[in-house]
Amino acid sequence: MLSDTATSKASRLVSHTLRRKPLLFVLLGVALISLYPLGFRSRFLLPASTPISPSTTEPLTILPASPSVSAQDLLSRPISTDRTSIPKIIHQTWFPAGSNMSESAQTWVATMRAQNPAWEYVLWDDETDELLVEKYLPWFLETYRSLPKEINRADMARNFYMYLFGGMYADVDTEALRPVDALFAAHEVPLRSHLDITSTSGTTRVQRAFMGRMAHTLDPEGLGAIPNGWMASPPGHPFWLLPVLYVLENPKGDGSVEGMTGPGILGPLIKQYYSTTIGVGGDSLRRQLCTRIQSIQPGWDLFCPSAGYVEEEESENLSHSLVLLPREQVYPFSWADDGDIKVCLGQKHNEAFDAEKCKQRMGVDLWPSYFITYCTHTW
Repeated sequence: MLSDTATSKASRLVSHTLRRKPLLFVLLGVALISLYPLGFRSRFLLPASTPISPSTTEPLTILPASPSVSAQDLLSRPISTDRTSIPKIIHQTWFPAGSNMSESAQTWVATMRAQNPAWEYVLWDDETDELLVEKYLPWFLETYRSLPKEINRADMARNFYMYLFGGMYADVDTEALRPVDALFAAHEVPLRSHLDITSTSGTTRVQRAFMGRMAHTLDPEGLGAIPNGWMASPPGHPFWLLPVLYVLENPKGDGSVEGMTGPGILGPLIKQYYSTTIGVGGDSLRRQLCTRIQSIQPGWDLFCPSAGYVEEEESENLSHSLVLLPREQVYPFSWADDGDIKVCLGQKHNEAFDAEKCKQRMGVDLWPSYFITYCTHTW
């Protein structure tokens, strides 16, 4: 009975308030609306631009990615004056121009950009590669066009990227596992934005180019010993002219892709680079290579010593080296030695491929590995 009386009194109070004080509720509503853009909105509502995962309804984490630069824009920039710093440019290539990149390749490219957001990203194709050759290496254009396959031309182009611009090249079946800056810092190689190195000189006097071992053998001429799927360099390093001149003088190679323009020619050239017998009569490797090119096109002088003055390496104490990184850092999976590990083979029809299981099997966090290549061999 007491409860009924209390309920009746509460009902009469609410009814009285609604009749006599409607303004109170209007003011209360206005106050709530005015507070909505502040704490209420930020705590309980997502901005309209925040993506939602369809499976979890949780906001997705958006990682910063390296800014894109078109190949045409890069070709319009001046040649660098800093020959010892590695410019923060990621070079990759996909062909033919205008074709769609596979979903898996897009995923791996995204890791390259997300792990290195301060690096510029350039995606080349067959058309822009030819523009590069026409502009900077006209003495190679006829040979370039005569190569039988697009993959042969792509093999050559990555040497051009390194020599002309510097930076880092990686095949599109390469996943970046962690930021790369620490790898170069361990070798005391400065990193700078490309726009900076086109206007000022470097502070060190050593050019260090990088490639990675893959096969378990230390012999650079062994099967899969040193691929051309990842490389890094400051601009103007003389090693990158060796594969170009080899193909110029041996355009047919052994008839295979690898033995014409690919990894098959790198082993002997790396041995040649390291050989103490290179250079006759005191000439440096750089001068020797430039002289061979200038016999085809007189006056070509990109990063070449000019005739009539002391060689730059001697006058400014500029030296160069080629660093072969341990396989665990760049190629923890070797198709030459680990080909039976099917979870690591990214070929299109391999249903056993599993990138996460592959990384676990290869122990990429133990070394640590900076990259892993899944060897799709799409060409």
